Amino acid sequence: MASTTAPTTPNRVPQDLPDYIPAYHVEEHDPELSLPPGVDGSDPLALFDLFFPQHILQQLAANTNKYAADRRAKKATKKKKQRAWEETTAAELRVYFGILIYMGIHPGEQETAEYWSTADGDPLYLEITRHMSRVRFEQLQRYFHISAPVDQKIMVFEKLEPLSSHLKRTSQQLWKAGTHVAVDESMTSFTGRSSSTVKMPNKPILEGFKIWVLGQGGYVIDWIFHAKTKGPISLDQKFTKDFSNTQAAVLTLLAQLQKEQGKSYMVWLDNLFTSARLFERLVDEGYGAAGTARVGKTSGIHEDLAALKLDKKRSRIWGEIHGRIGETSPRVLQISWEDSATVLIMTTVYTGKESIIRKRKKPSNTSSNARVVRVVFDDHTELELPIPLVVDHYNYYMNAVDIADQLVAAYKTQRTHFKDWKALFYWLFDVALINCYKIAQRAGHWKKQRLFRKQLAKQLIRYRETTKVKTTETVACVLEAEARITAVRFSRKQGQKEAYVWLPYL
Repeated sequence: MASTTAPTTPNRVPQDLPDYIPAYHVEEHDPELSLPPGVDGSDPLALFDLFFPQHILQQLAANTNKYAADRRAKKATKKKKQRAWEETTAAELRVYFGILIYMGIHPGEQETAEYWSTADGDPLYLEITRHMSRVRFEQLQRYFHISAPVDQKIMVFEKLEPLSSHLKRTSQQLWKAGTHVAVDESMTSFTGRSSSTVKMPNKPILEGFKIWVLGQGGYVIDWIFHAKTKGPISLDQKFTKDFSNTQAAVLTLLAQLQKEQGKSYMVWLDNLFTSARLFERLVDEGYGAAGTARVGKTSGIHEDLAALKLDKKRSRIWGEIHGRIGETSPRVLQISWEDSATVLIMTTVYTGKESIIRKRKKPSNTSSNARVVRVVFDDHTELELPIPLVVDHYNYYMNAVDIADQLVAAYKTQRTHFKDWKALFYWLFDVALINCYKIAQRAGHWKKQRLFRKQLAKQLIRYRETTKVKTTETVACVLEAEARITAVRFSRKQGQKEAYVWLPYL
């Protein structure tokens, strides 16, 4: 019978590492919050107001009203019937945003109108219906605008200003980064017409907008939008002279990081970005670096290590490690390590000799390249095995952007739409919510994102009620909701098919 675990490690495997002295020394430090005086880190609304302050909401409301006036004026010339429109306000936009968050928490309804449905058997979402009518929500969905309307054609990314720039500044000001940051690509789905979307067949999101992101533990520090034909936009030109656009995106993002004097910082990259030349430049810019690498001239991987990666017929031993230092990049250590596949790594921080013991499970027979790894396990199902520290840390720190993507996907606010810029607005909105949550979590509050969002949705939806800001729309919504409740109760008394009122606790 196979044993379940064993504390032993395999026989010593071949090591071929140079005497490398790291070019960059790292002293660990945790991220810190930099909240304005008087801001309660446990209050979701207080944090939300940092990302969407009154002056930004007023600007969004003004631009929405301008766009609505323009659109309605054009329809009026065609003598088309239109519903009455009342100009929106910053207070009403808070309610609108709260409903978007609420819908993300309760995504069960396929059509927006179903959240206001009173048909028998349909739940009644009182938190929505009491504070905004379906018609008003649809109007705001139709006319909501971030930038001021202009006659000439502009890029999709320009339509996100001034909101995108404000959210960037706020994200950087409130979060003082710790030692380890990562740069990776993110995607937001959009399958409509746009000249700036890309297709990614091997990604969870197959088509949409690509964004280059600098993150830390799920917090999004900075980002650069990507256009299909132009690549990353708004790159710092001093980096594009010597590096590809992809690598220049890394340097541009890091240039915006607010480093504190005397503290060390390290960036983690995957093989899309990694090159020996880039790592040399990062040392000059004051960053340590590590990441997986590809075979090719662009990466600058040493020919000996490239040969090991490309030779599929050679006898491979799990855990075997080799290291080289390139002639043109003397401050960068290049490593190949044998796992289920040959892993190529570059670093300016590790020697390759550091290791850590991790529990590993025996791969199944169907796993790709499992043969090399299964030999180590013999008749054990689990083993504690030595893993190079650089590999272990890569697995931990490189997922900073992936964590943010997962948090967004759990309760995303994106609704069906046809305007390309709205896909990016929803992404920005979700990023702001994620950053609010990560700040609250860092402050020692709100362990679960769902509870944080529920509280924030309740505070925003009830904003006009709690601040005594009432409009004709507010009163109409309350009266309409009360009438619906009365109608449902009446039908019960008449013995008709029972309907029910759903009062989800926010």
